Amino acid sequence: MTKKYLINEKTFLSFLEEKLELSKNSLINNSDLEKNEEWDSITIMSFVTLLDLEFNISVDADDLIKCKKPTDLYTLVNTLYK
Repeated sequence: MTKKYLINEKTFLSFLEEKLELSKNSLINNSDLEKNEEWDSITIMSFVTLLDLEFNISVDADDLIKCKKPTDLYTLVNTLYK
């Protein structure tokens, strides 16, 4: 995994949409993860796995629960990846 996916929020969210097989712009255009029908428990587990495989980082469940918006996901990963 290269840092290029963390250049900006939009690039990162597009990367997630592709890797997690979400509808295009489902994260970019949605400001609330809880209201996003595609952001379910299976997607969350896939997200955790993706972070482990692609970024070589693990996410604490408490930190992930705090993520209420797609922006929060970007901030979390950007912080953990450094």
